[in-house]
Amino acid sequence: KGHMRLTSRSSLIAAQAEVEADFVTCSGEVVAVQEDKGGEVKILGDILELEGATIDVSGTNGGGQVNIGGNYKGEGPLRNAQMVIMDKDSVILANALQEGDGGRVILWSDEMTRFSGYIKCMGGALSGNGGFVETSSKNDLFVRGGNVRSISPHGKTGEWLLDPSTITIL
Repeated sequence: KGHMRLTSRSSLIAAQAEVEADFVTCSGEVVAVQEDKGGEVKILGDILELEGATIDVSGTNGGGQVNIGGNYKGEGPLRNAQMVIMDKDSVILANALQEGDGGRVILWSDEMTRFSGYIKCMGGALSGNGGFVETSSKNDLFVRGGNVRSISPHGKTGEWLLDPSTITIL
């Protein structure tokens, strides 16, 4: 419960990072790497804001996993957010840098997701496929200038899932 804030002066580096509070604001840097693969970052709570944040789970031989507000399509066991906001100055990176597939990035809310940032989950420079991105909500999704890149120079293009009840693209 309560409020958790990672500020622009904050930097969190670990193999796995999990932040959970009722209200989370992230404007700092979170880096998660496990040996040669990307790590895992979970930011969970009721209201989640990424404001000028950088989250990086890239790895030499495969991208990692980022869950902001819940799991794929809001299907447990992670806590689902009511609202997720990713501003235009926020970046999530889940790239395979040399070999392997791009990572998996989920932005989920039960009520409203606003996506204006940049998500990149590229396949490796030498081999691998693009990753998977979901920016969605059970109810309302707003995309304003959001950018997703999940391609691969030597493999299949990844996927971007938008699956709300209502979508507004500006």
